[in-house]
Amino acid sequence: MPGAVRGVKRDEDYRLLSSAAAAGEPEPEPEQALDEDDGSLQVQGTKVRLAPRDGDGEAFDPEAQYFCVVGTAPAEKQCSLISILLEERGWKEWPSEDWFVSEAGEMLRRPKDAQSVGFCNCASYSTVVVDVPGSDWAYDRLLLADLCGHNAPEYARICPPSYKIKKGELVGDERVDPLWNGEEPCMWFLKENSRNYGQGIDICATEEQALQKAREHEAAEPGAGREFVLQPHIIRPLLFEDTYKFHIRVYLMIMVSPCLRYPRGLAHVTGKMPISNTPWSDDDLDKGTQITTVRSEFRYEDWEHYPTVHNKLLALTAILVERMEPKLGPSMAAKRAGFELLGLDYMVDVDMNGWLLEVNTGPVLKVETDMEIIAGITAMIFGPEEAPLGLAERGSGEASHGWVEINTQQHTKERRECMIAKLVAWMTERTSHPDCTLCLEEELVHYCADELGHFARESEEGAAAVEAGGAVEACVSCLADAELDPATGQRYALLLLANLFDRRDVVQRHATVDLLEVLTGLMDGDSEELQALATSIATHVLNELNCPLPSVVAGSLMGSILWQLDSPNPLVAECAASCIGVMVSEKIAGAASGDAIVQLGGVERLRQLAGLYDDNPDSPGKLKQAAGAENSEDDECRLREVAMDALRCIADAQRRTEQLELAARQERENAETERAEAGVASAS
Repeated sequence: MPGAVRGVKRDEDYRLLSSAAAAGEPEPEPEQALDEDDGSLQVQGTKVRLAPRDGDGEAFDPEAQYFCVVGTAPAEKQCSLISILLEERGWKEWPSEDWFVSEAGEMLRRPKDAQSVGFCNCASYSTVVVDVPGSDWAYDRLLLADLCGHNAPEYARICPPSYKIKKGELVGDERVDPLWNGEEPCMWFLKENSRNYGQGIDICATEEQALQKAREHEAAEPGAGREFVLQPHIIRPLLFEDTYKFHIRVYLMIMVSPCLRYPRGLAHVTGKMPISNTPWSDDDLDKGTQITTVRSEFRYEDWEHYPTVHNKLLALTAILVERMEPKLGPSMAAKRAGFELLGLDYMVDVDMNGWLLEVNTGPVLKVETDMEIIAGITAMIFGPEEAPLGLAERGSGEASHGWVEINTQQHTKERRECMIAKLVAWMTERTSHPDCTLCLEEELVHYCADELGHFARESEEGAAAVEAGGAVEACVSCLADAELDPATGQRYALLLLANLFDRRDVVQRHATVDLLEVLTGLMDGDSEELQALATSIATHVLNELNCPLPSVVAGSLMGSILWQLDSPNPLVAECAASCIGVMVSEKIAGAASGDAIVQLGGVERLRQLAGLYDDNPDSPGKLKQAAGAENSEDDECRLREVAMDALRCIADAQRRTEQLELAARQERENAETERAEAGVASAS
């Protein structure tokens, strides 16, 4: 499941433990502690109810709104703060019960009696999901290295160079560059992938020492599957008061809703600025100096560089969201509203450039200082208190309380053209384009084709923009790629091509013999859906092809079509029959194709599909039953009509052949008569 904490068992849709809790480490905020007596969370003396004890048996009221928050990991603490605001709106608290014990040995809980409620961090029982699939591409250090590390496109290199290490060795054939932009870093950080909040980090003077440390970890726990990312220290870091190292925490909200096309990316105008208590030195390898995890009392918003730096960090955060988009997928595919709060840790250099160090899931928030952040999350999910959103609209509330949209939901002409160019590039250059690291090739083609199809269906202007962007050529590139799985990558390329070829002018511009050859190869595949799609598109191409088919191509295509006529799937047979009607047209293959169909038994098969033999076991209705499809009278009538049309086209082709033969015979006879008469005249 995307978003799962590595090494922690979870069911299909549920996360309870943070990475720190999974590793058996203490929570990062020592001033917060769970009161075992009443299940409340002590937050610097303030009680926040987290997991209520079994209640007094009050019956569930279907007219009321309930919340139920279980667990104590940072993400669940956020939910407990949201529940405070929901309670102020009149929501009721539903009790919880023990569920099962995780691999980490913690008892997980769920709403009592497995009751679904309006809001619960146990997603299986909630109308709102506190986890967005695909967000692990941000907080998983190895995946983030692919998205925004040194191998990403230049504009997206918002992280320091990030080298992936598995089993004590660098991944692939990559080698660590000891220089960063021509300068030697003062130290290197070896970060364990399964831990965050500043935990699991080794600080080394050189990259070689860091690689040796990774080998030592592997030797100490062979087969444990520990993974690391190796990063250099920021070159010439900006220091607080020219003395102390610091980093900046930016809050990123990823939100999905069935009523939105794209996932929302929102950032908060406030942040945090943890500052080291020890003066920084480039040769001090002490963690207390180099790893800033303790919150300072200094307000980030009061910093003199805040306006300039924060705007830059928001721009970098927007790049991260853009890079995550293909893995998050279309928001409208979500069955429920969902959100995930991420904490992005940036450092700034003396040139005011921001560098994303890592992303933490479930950042810790406090009642005393962070309720404005929580109020904005609550309003965006559930709507304002005076006008709450319905189930289908949850997650689409307006940004407020300091939250700002960093990606737009609007299909402006500029956004559309930018998206089309990006999607076409991904489809065309899957194996060489740096962005292919975003996901498997098949998944990438699926996402791109789906989005381009959306633009094409949206309007004629959108379809024209998709075509002009090179989408047809990108589809053909995918279809001709034998490395792609036909059932996934090629399927979505065919679906997009079918959408584009619904417009005749598009077909006219792209109808070629080469495209027919590619489609013919797919018509012989194992997937019946691909057979039908490829044949349907081939029919469009044949209709607009303004030249006779070469005999080799015509023979190959005819063989595929005749084979499809015997398919038990009525849709495949219908597409094949429709294609035959075009194949035998005079401008394509004409009489030769008609004769070939007759000789190879195609006419007999078409008669069966047309229902001319009612007692035949392969009549259209019985074909559908054999294929396991619902027996639709409309489908049966359409199959009969298409088969009859094909028979008429073949008959017309045969008549044309007979007429041509008759005309040729008449011409020969006339010529012979003229020669004979000429001979008689000369003899006399």
